Amino acid sequence: MVGMLCFLSILIAYTCSVYALLEPCELNETYTAGDTIRLCANLINTYNGTKYFDIEQVIVYPEESGLPVLILPPTTISLTPNEKAIIKGIDLNVYKTMKTGEYRYIVKVLDAGKELERLIVPFYIVGTLQTFDDLEIHICKDAKCDQQKTVFVVDEDAYVKVIGYENGSIEGYANDVILDFNGGVAKLPTYEKGEYEVMVSVSKIGYENKTLTMRYKVIENLPMIEKKHGIKDGICDRINDGVCDPDCLPEFDPDCAKEEQEKVRGLLYYTMIIILACSMLLIFLKLKKRKTQIYGKEFNFKY
Repeated sequence: MVGMLCFLSILIAYTCSVYALLEPCELNETYTAGDTIRLCANLINTYNGTKYFDIEQVIVYPEESGLPVLILPPTTISLTPNEKAIIKGIDLNVYKTMKTGEYRYIVKVLDAGKELERLIVPFYIVGTLQTFDDLEIHICKDAKCDQQKTVFVVDEDAYVKVIGYENGSIEGYANDVILDFNGGVAKLPTYEKGEYEVMVSVSKIGYENKTLTMRYKVIENLPMIEKKHGIKDGICDRINDGVCDPDCLPEFDPDCAKEEQEKVRGLLYYTMIIILACSMLLIFLKLKKRKTQIYGKEFNFKY
């Protein structure tokens, strides 16, 4: 888009002006926070004699920014036939607080107040960056990530799933192995035993890049010992054995849900006991007060 507009600007210069030719300096299409944009243009005198040119430059901000047009100080340039000069604009530093959108650098060449040539160069700034607040990675036994685990046997299927990446670009490594992501999921290498570190980086225009890491382990084979359930060993058992496995999410181990239900029942039980005790105490105090009042009337006690 930028190249097409620049081409049209040059074409207009050739067809509409016999005195000057404007060419844009090289610009990128998109800039982000930390970049410096060098705004300038090249002016060529196409007149067959020395000529003075008045130069006006402005920067137009995106409409939604609400900022006025930035007018740069006017200059005058004297050029001999076919001489070329650089019209220096400004070095525009891009900050995170700048409004995201399309900006325009406009240069006008005038002769005695008459406009000879105009150059319009658009460029896009990604200023205030959004963040991947919900970005997570999970290491799982299957591509759907129904079961999470971090210990695998050699050649066992293992996957990493990226959640909350906002349809951005994903790059990832497991140690030195490049991961091939499809829909936020990539298969992990398990062909050799050892410890692996998964590093996932997510990028998207308008977002601040974010990187997450996670580890998993590949072993030769499962230890030939009796499996102890309900201990933290990196494996979610997902069995109904009466013990809540700390490696499982509550929805994956039915025992965890039962444990939570038992806690709620216990809390309700003790709450009812406290309410009942308080009720009995109130009844006792009322009866005692009533008895005292009756006793006081019979013997004309005054309080």
